[in-house]
Formats: sequence, structure tokens, C-alpha cells
Amino acid sequence: MERYEDPKIKSAMDGYLHPGGLGLTDKAFTLGAFSPGAAILDIGAGYGETVRHLRERWQLEAVGLEPSPVLRAKALEKYPELPLVAGYCEALPFPRCCF
Repeated sequence: MERYEDPKIKSAMDGYLHPGGLGLTDKAFTLGAFSPGAAILDIGAGYGETVRHLRERWQLEAVGLEPSPVLRAKALEKYPELPLVAGYCEALPFPRCCF
């Protein structure tokens, strides 16, 4: 987890913490059948870029789950309106079947 907190990693990946950035995210969503308003969980939300993008571009009710307090704080500093939750995918802090 700490390696993703290193600003050099963010810089090397053009500000995104997953290969392909938002272009790959958009490609994936053109293949899916998600209706506007669908609830989507971004596990490992990092800096919140994907959550913001899914909410703005695809009108999805995206929520980010991020275990790193450092990354979550940076995301909320930039996007204070985003729903970003502390937690791990091994123990989701959400009711079953809500995403």
C-alpha cells in the first residue's frame, strides 16, 4: 500500500494508479451494460480520479473504497464531495448486494 502513496508512482502513471488510466476505464464501461444511476464500487480508489470520472462521465453512483488514509485524504482534498470510504476489500463495510 505504501508504494502507491509515493508521489513518483502517481507521476509515472499520469496521475492514475492503474494502467490504462481513464481511457481503459471508458473502454470497459462501453462493453458493460450499466444504466445511469447504477451503484458501482471502486475498490482501491486511490486518488479518487476513477470515482469522479464514473460519476461525471457515466452518471453512475460510484463509491470509492480506499484503505490508505494518505491516499484517501489526498483524494478528499481535491474532491471533497466524493463518497470515499475507508476499508479493505476483504471486509467490505457495506450491506450485501448493494453494488
